[in-house]
Amino acid sequence: MKRVVVLLILGFPCLSTFAQKGEVQLNVSPQRGMEYILDGRERLTNRALVLPAGDHRFTFWAPDRRILDTTLTIIADTSIAFYKTLAPTAAYLSFQRDLKRVKHQRFYYRAVPLLATVVGGVFTLNAMKQNNETYDALQAAEDEYASFRDPGVIATHKTTVLPRLQEEHDAANTQLRTTMAITSVAALATIWGFIKAARVEEPTYEDKERLRFEGLVWLPGPRGGSLQAGIMYRFHG
Repeated sequence: MKRVVVLLILGFPCLSTFAQKGEVQLNVSPQRGMEYILDGRERLTNRALVLPAGDHRFTFWAPDRRILDTTLTIIADTSIAFYKTLAPTAAYLSFQRDLKRVKHQRFYYRAVPLLATVVGGVFTLNAMKQNNETYDALQAAEDEYASFRDPGVIATHKTTVLPRLQEEHDAANTQLRTTMAITSVAALATIWGFIKAARVEEPTYEDKERLRFEGLVWLPGPRGGSLQAGIMYRFHG
């Protein structure tokens, strides 16, 4: 009986130490989609944990971010806070640059000829208005010329007024045809630009860190356990 009492007394400090626990608050960014593996076994998303005192291994991951493998020391009867921002992967940064380049390329393919078409249309409308005005002025002068009876007025009108109005109308007509031709070319370029923009290939991105993270989880099973397999995801911009 004395031997049993002695063993219980000697074993009590060990049991007390084993039962000691502490709390950890995980402030890891980005918060959306963030997961972690605790001690190589459990895949969790909890932001607050109560764990036995001692060292614990955390493997953090979030979409498009690099895996962070670190060890946190839990102190008994103490709450600690862990702050960290997961860095984006090099592949994701490269994907974002390629996606931005494609968007800019599509924008220029569409916007530049479309803007030229709109501007050309405005100039064409103005040229059409000017052409109609000069034509009406020429017709009015010709009608007025038929009503003249004074030889001096007739001569002045024939040699000065009518040639000037005809010259202005010819210039307006030439400008109209020019602006219409330019606008037509711009319209064709706009159609080509939209077709070209639609054919620009979008970059692809593979989150390889996700596959590596999912492959790190050891799931306990009736026969000891198994590794959780991951699936490669492909994203399109």
